[in-house]
Amino acid sequence: TDLSVERAFGKERLEGGAISVFFDKGALAMTGTGKLAGTPATLDVRQPRDGPGEIVVAMTLDDAARARKGLSFGNQLTGPMPIRVVLPLGPRKAAPRIEADLTRAAIDDFIPGWTKPAGRPGRLSFALVEGKGTELREVHLDSGPVQVRGTVALSADGNLEKAELTTFKLSPGDDLRVQLERVGGTYKVVARGNMADARPYMKGLSPGSSSAQA
Repeated sequence: TDLSVERAFGKERLEGGAISVFFDKGALAMTGTGKLAGTPATLDVRQPRDGPGEIVVAMTLDDAARARKGLSFGNQLTGPMPIRVVLPLGPRKAAPRIEADLTRAAIDDFIPGWTKPAGRPGRLSFALVEGKGTELREVHLDSGPVQVRGTVALSADGNLEKAELTTFKLSPGDDLRVQLERVGGTYKVVARGNMADARPYMKGLSPGSSSAQA
């Protein structure tokens, strides 16, 4: 009880941990609660005797929690967002998998043309690879007709640097592939495909919209 661990998960400190540890015939299990980056979290560690294990961390990031992590997006993303982090354990270092439930969150042009009121289902998942910057691999975003698949690269200070999106759909029937690259202070965007409904994009880029202001 009252356990504190520096850099327990990446750079995050675990505070106020209450952990139960079980060890039976070579298999290890740890379950409990604590705070990561000041946010309440549940922890579940499973390490079988033979084979890979995993760490699962679950928490809810509200506006305040995201702001503490420097992930505040203003009116583009508001409301609580439950997340689940799955970190494989084994001799080979594997990227953690992030899964976010967007149902209770409100989206306003987070992607130009995409709006979602709180209460409408939405899910986002990706593998997180950290180096000089951060790479989001195997991105899967699903929210009604909106579907995005691909890879996103962020700089060390969190700015969007590059994206390779093999699927980019905002409306039923959309068939687009999008490449985005930061060039100086602007972005070069190349979209290719057979069909796209341009109305959501034009609305998202109209004067006064969050995307236009960004």
